[in-house]
Amino acid sequence: MKEVKEVVDTVSVALANGQPEEAGNVVIQEVNHALLSMGVDEAMADKIDNFIILLFIIGIALLANLICRKIILRTVSKLVKQTKATWDDIVFNDKVMVNISRMVAPILIYISIPIAFPEHADSALLDFLRRLCMIYILAVFFLRFVSALFTAVYLVYSAREQYKDKPLKGLLQTAQVILFFIEPSLL
Repeated sequence: MKEVKEVVDTVSVALANGQPEEAGNVVIQEVNHALLSMGVDEAMADKIDNFIILLFIIGIALLANLICRKIILRTVSKLVKQTKATWDDIVFNDKVMVNISRMVAPILIYISIPIAFPEHADSALLDFLRRLCMIYILAVFFLRFVSALFTAVYLVYSAREQYKDKPLKGLLQTAQVILFFIEPSLL
C-alpha cells in the first residue's frame, strides 16, 4: 500500500507542476511492473500498458459522468425545486443540466490523455485523440447546451406578460441558426 501512495504522490506532484509526461512515465512504469509481476511477457507488457492506462482513464471519466448524473444532478434538481422562483426551474431543467454533465467525461479524458501516452507527447496520435475530445466538447457545449439554455431563457421570458407580444420565438430560432453556423468554425 505504501508503494501506491508513493506513486499517487509522485503523479500528483508531476501533474501539479504541469508535467503530464512525467506523470505518464511513472504510471506506465507501475502498470508495466504490475503486468510483469502477473507473469505477462515483457514485450507484451510494453505493448499493452498504454492501452490499459487509456481504459483506466476512460473508466474514471465514465464513473465521474455517472456520479455527476446520478448524484449531483439529482441534488441540484431537488434544490432548485425547493425555491419559490420559477425561472430557476426552467433554466436548471433536465436538458440544460444533462448537457452540462455530458462534458465531464470528455474534459477528463482530454486532460488525462497525455498520461496514457507520455512517449507520444508531441505526436500526431495524441493530437488526434485530444482533437476528438475537443470536437465533442465544443459540439455538446455549443449545439446542445447553449441551445437548451436559449430555449430555457425563451420559456422564462415568454411566460411574462410584458413579452407576450414580442417575437421571442423568432429571436430564439435566429440565435440557434447563428449558433449552428458559428460552431463549425470553432472546430
